[in-house]
Amino acid sequence: MILIYSNLMKIIEYVMKCFLSLIEEMKNIENSGMKSFRSYCISYMICKRYGIDVTNFDFSKLPSKISNIKEPKEVRAEIEKIRKNYEDINSRISDYFVKNNKEKNKSNPER
Repeated sequence: MILIYSNLMKIIEYVMKCFLSLIEEMKNIENSGMKSFRSYCISYMICKRYGIDVTNFDFSKLPSKISNIKEPKEVRAEIEKIRKNYEDINSRISDYFVKNNKEKNKSNPER
């Protein structure tokens, strides 16, 4: 039980580091509503990917920058930015799991 808790805490710590890195990258975005929206979308996608309950996420209210876009190309560009950030974070999380499993297998080889 302690091992499971320890591994869970390591995973949570790593995910938080990834989100903090994302926040640093997003500091260049001037519109804070867009920062929040992108972070919210990425949080949703990460939770969905790893089986965390997403029923409390609500996308009924979009930032005015998104809801006022008339051109589909502009909407796709915003979605693409969100997707790229999601892929970056998800890649870091996956790399962490692979590394963690390799370390675990080294310390507990099967007989």
